[in-house]
Amino acid sequence: GVPQTLGGLELFSGIELRLLTFILTYATVSLFTYFYAKKIDKYPRKSSVYNEDLLRKAKFNFSFDDFQRDPKKSLALKFFGILISLVVACSIAAIFWHALASYIMYIAVAVYIIGGIGAALICGIRGKKLFRLLGKGSLTLVPAVAMILVVGSVRYIIEEGGVMDTILYKSVGLMSRSSPLVATLILYGIVIVFDSFIPSGSAKALLIMPIIFDVCGIVGIHPQTAVLVYSFADGFSNMILPTNPGLLLILGLTTVNYPKWFRFAGKMLFLILLITILIIILALNVVYV
Repeated sequence: GVPQTLGGLELFSGIELRLLTFILTYATVSLFTYFYAKKIDKYPRKSSVYNEDLLRKAKFNFSFDDFQRDPKKSLALKFFGILISLVVACSIAAIFWHALASYIMYIAVAVYIIGGIGAALICGIRGKKLFRLLGKGSLTLVPAVAMILVVGSVRYIIEEGGVMDTILYKSVGLMSRSSPLVATLILYGIVIVFDSFIPSGSAKALLIMPIIFDVCGIVGIHPQTAVLVYSFADGFSNMILPTNPGLLLILGLTTVNYPKWFRFAGKMLFLILLITILIIILALNVVYV
C-alpha cells in the first residue's frame, strides 16, 4: 500500500499477480513441508534437531488421561485468546492504516506480556512462582536477544556512517544503465540489502521507492512492476536474513538455531525466489508492458 501510494497507483491494485504468487508459493511450502514430515516420520534421526528434540521430550510429560477441566484455566485461555485477537485485528487494520504497521511488533510484545501475566494471575499463579516461571521462559530468549542487540549495533553504525546512502546511489546508477529485467533484479537485491538495516516495510519504502520510481521511468519499468518486486523482496528477506528480529525470536523459542534453519529452508526459499523471478518476467513482458 505505501509503495503504491508513493508511485501514484490505485491502492491495492494489481492484486491478480500477487494472488497467483500466493497460490504458487503456498503450494510450494505445503508440498515441501509435507514431504519433509513424511521423511522424518519414517527416519526420525534425519531431523537436524533430533538430539535437541529428545532432550525436550524428556522434560515434556502430558497425558490426556490425566486431563481435568479447570474453570480458572478455561477463563485464562479465553482472556489470552481475546488479547491475541487484538493483535490480529491490529494487523488487519495496518493494511488500511499504514502508520500502525511499524508498531505491530511492539503491540504483539505488549499483548503477550499482559496476556501471559494476566492468564497466570487468573489461574492463581502469584508471587515467587510467577516470577520463577517468567524467568524460566525469558531465559529461552536470551541468545536471540543478544543476537538482536549485536545486529542493532551493526545497523546503527551503518546508518550513521552513511553506508546505506552509498549503496543506494551506486545501485540506482547501475539500474539506470541496465535492461528492464536486469534492473528489476537489481531492485530485488537493493530491497533485500536495505531490509538488513530497516526492517520496517513502510519506512524502507518511504526512503528508497521515490528514487526507484524515477529510475524505473527512465528504464521503462511499469510502477506496478516496481511495487511487485519491492513486495517480493521485502517479504522474502524476512524469512532468510539473520538481521530480522522476528525470525531470531521465533527461532529462539524452538530447538532450531539460525544455521540449521538456513540449511533446512534454503532449498524451499530458493524455489520461492525462482517463482517470484518468473512472476516478475511475466509482469515485464505480458501484464505491465
